[in-house]
Amino acid sequence: ASFSSAPVFMAALWNAALRRRDDLLRSPPLAPEPLPPFRPGARLFDLYDMSTVAGRWRYNWALLSPLGLRWGLEEVAEANAVLDGYAAGGRLRSDRELWHATAVLATAAPGGELLPLPLRGCGWTACNIPIIAFMVVSALRHPTCIRRIVLGQWLNQTHLAGITWFNRGADGADGAPGRATVLASYVFALATAIPIAVGGGRLSQQVQLLKPFARFAPYPAVASANFLGCACMRSTDVTQGVPVVQPGDDPAAPALGLSRAAGAQAVRDTCVTRLLMPVGNFLIVPAVAWLYTALRRIKQPSIATQVAVTAAVFTFWLPTAASFYPPVGRLAVVQLEPP
Repeated sequence: ASFSSAPVFMAALWNAALRRRDDLLRSPPLAPEPLPPFRPGARLFDLYDMSTVAGRWRYNWALLSPLGLRWGLEEVAEANAVLDGYAAGGRLRSDRELWHATAVLATAAPGGELLPLPLRGCGWTACNIPIIAFMVVSALRHPTCIRRIVLGQWLNQTHLAGITWFNRGADGADGAPGRATVLASYVFALATAIPIAVGGGRLSQQVQLLKPFARFAPYPAVASANFLGCACMRSTDVTQGVPVVQPGDDPAAPALGLSRAAGAQAVRDTCVTRLLMPVGNFLIVPAVAWLYTALRRIKQPSIATQVAVTAAVFTFWLPTAASFYPPVGRLAVVQLEPP
């Protein structure tokens, strides 16, 4: 009897494993179990614990990891149908289906329409790796080549501007930056990054003490451009304010009003995050590559090694840098300006 029941037991175990696999594939990455009940107007970050760095990292991994590149037109259409049907009170859906649909749209179609692969948040790392590797290798092997510096900074800032433009309305906010604002920020970022990168490269070769640090020259240029470009793009948040709501309100509830103090804090946190994002690419990656060459006793890493290091660091550092602050800030009532 024991022998005859063994195949049945193994089949049941296999079916349970398949069901578990299907549940994981139909759930947002690293989502808590059991999933919390879905509410009308819920956003992806409502699924995770935004009060901890670990919870924010899980959310940003779900949003920015290359796993989101697998979603296409069919999945986006299905996700829109699921959420539209739920909002209209149609056919009932499980919480897992609703959270999965929310994750698909947040990752691949924040405005409801499928974005091109390189311009999704989840495509940031995969499509920017060649650019970053080119910039890091150029800083090491050709630190004073103006053409390489200009090309690298232009490609990097152009890709960032494209991602910003296509994802500007990801949360459905009315204060999304317009075409003129994004264009002005893009030009301002280029005007900041290129002179700093050229000057840093030349200085690293003219001052003997700075030569070992030539590999890190792109960081101050990219970080400064990111910081100033973000401040320019979000300037209206400081001058006009951002919407504020009561903590724990229904996600679909209307805002209580606009606050310039809250806007100033939001812009500050975002600018600091933009300073942290290039740390992985232009400080950690060159440091790891230098350590690799020292251990292997070689002069320079191969291009393949450089790309591999860049891919690994960038993939995990981007959600880490984005996790230092929550996507929705908090401010005490006494810190708000009077109505």
